[in-house]
Amino acid sequence: MVIDSVGLFFSWVTSSSGLKWIKILFLTHGGIWVGVNILKFYSFSYSLHDVGWYSNEFFNISQGEFYSSIINAHSFANHFTPSMAFLGLLYKITPSVHWMMVCKTLSFLASPIVIYLIGKELFTEKEKALKVSIGLSFVWFFFYRPIVNSVRFDFSPSSLAPVFIFLAFLYLLKEKWGRFFIIMVFLLGMKVNVATVWIGFGLYLVLAGRRKKLGVALTIAGILAIYLILFQITPYFRDYAELFDKIDRVNLFVDIPGKAYYLFKLLLPLGFIPLIFWKNGIMAAPAIGINLISGYAKMYSSHYHYDDVAAPLLFIAVIVSLREFNLFEVWSNLLSKKYGKGIFIFWCLFFLHLLPYSSLRFLKGAIPNKDELATGREVIHFESISRGKQVAVQDVLAPHFFRKEIAGFQQGADCSKENTFLQGELPHPYPPYEYIVLAPGLSNYRIRNMKQCLRDLENAPEFEKLDQYKYLAIFKKIKS
Repeated sequence: MVIDSVGLFFSWVTSSSGLKWIKILFLTHGGIWVGVNILKFYSFSYSLHDVGWYSNEFFNISQGEFYSSIINAHSFANHFTPSMAFLGLLYKITPSVHWMMVCKTLSFLASPIVIYLIGKELFTEKEKALKVSIGLSFVWFFFYRPIVNSVRFDFSPSSLAPVFIFLAFLYLLKEKWGRFFIIMVFLLGMKVNVATVWIGFGLYLVLAGRRKKLGVALTIAGILAIYLILFQITPYFRDYAELFDKIDRVNLFVDIPGKAYYLFKLLLPLGFIPLIFWKNGIMAAPAIGINLISGYAKMYSSHYHYDDVAAPLLFIAVIVSLREFNLFEVWSNLLSKKYGKGIFIFWCLFFLHLLPYSSLRFLKGAIPNKDELATGREVIHFESISRGKQVAVQDVLAPHFFRKEIAGFQQGADCSKENTFLQGELPHPYPPYEYIVLAPGLSNYRIRNMKQCLRDLENAPEFEKLDQYKYLAIFKKIKS
């Protein structure tokens, strides 16, 4: 009965009427996600890490300078992201965080289109390609928590990678090598972990027996790229100084149960197909391995952006594997057996448990309230009268400032002293800020006691408070 119902559904969605409603559903869903990522700006749901950080970089690129005032260093000192420079060109039109959010969301929304094109290339029957692409698109949009959480997450350069990973594989299948290598080089300039795509495609070609020499070359090139970016290029751009405290995040053997559950969450919604057909699933192994060797729990939580490279590779592995067997026939045979029904019930229960929150729930949480809108208006006013001034701002305010010199503010022993993020960890001193901008009514991340911090600043003789703001607490340094 289950197989018959699924069969009827896919028969309907491939009809002209079904395709029409599927398009309406997907377009509506896409509009909701665009709305979520735009509204989060006005509700101050973005922070200095990562949105404010990258926004400052892109603004400075629009001014012709690869510089981040957040770390007071070259834009490539932390992550090697030359491929993101095009966002600086968009900031030249008008500086806005929305450029980042729309591009990230479009990568997520456009991916099913390329999934269909890959299916057309792999399957001789057009109807089967359509059924596979629609089925996987539903999983991509609604049911696969790792990628939904990735698009929900603030921003990372690798958030733009999914559609390009799908395109690269499409051109690999078509053997359009010029386009393939252009995209692969572009992916290298997004973030160092995206180099695992080179290794993954290389391993797949070797094990699949297709163009083994190319596979070996891609694998070696990917490993070399990771080494060069991590140990040569980014250290060069930061004068070989450490950006952060030395925290050893490489720890393969920490939290083994947590990492096993992470693999379970990645594979169960896909029916463990990338594991069963491991010669195809191997393409996702390097990207997943980056997360598994980490001792940093967030990287294997599937709650942030760390699966935005692994997820499209797993979906590609599923598409390739579906060419090798008939999924409906396998499920039908399995459900005809008593133990198969138990496996199916087990799978359904965990599948439902692993479902992400709906986009409507995220939309509801992103709608700004009247105080947040009023705070935004005050930010715009202060921004307009303080252009060219160095400011230190509360974490959630950083994405709302567009200028070369901006620093993140945190609470130290005394808020009236120099307390900026990463202060003193680079060989170059930070420029002295002229204003401290706080918003007591918003998230007080990095400010443990807002009342004490405000008292420190109000009692400090070197600061005066600007009185014309209701929602912002702005302190100006008095020149001695």
